[in-house]
Amino acid sequence: MQRAYKIGKTFKFCASHELKSLGKGHPCSSPHGHNYKVELIMRMIHLNVKGMVEDFNAFEDVEKMIKRRLDHSCLNNEIEQPTAENIAKFIFDWSMTTHKYLYSVKVWETDDCWAEYTIE
Repeated sequence: MQRAYKIGKTFKFCASHELKSLGKGHPCSSPHGHNYKVELIMRMIHLNVKGMVEDFNAFEDVEKMIKRRLDHSCLNNEIEQPTAENIAKFIFDWSMTTHKYLYSVKVWETDDCWAEYTIE
């Protein structure tokens, strides 16, 4: 197992979705909302010349995207099948374009339930 440095930052947003694939009768198949929490983690084997993985301010673009595209929205308009798993992948894929050391994105729908998309 390789040792590495990791840093993370969390963001919060509110949004609604409906998961029609679960079928009628399932509570999540109707429109409903969550107070989501998102955690992004970057990972590096060696620190950069500044002695860090990355400045925490580097996550600012991700926060702006979340606020602009996801916060107070219906996630079905942005993400096909907006499960916690697919929301994590959506944020991961968007973030990889500018954050080459991104390691994982974790999305909480509730305090107890989360999904993670990661590089293994």
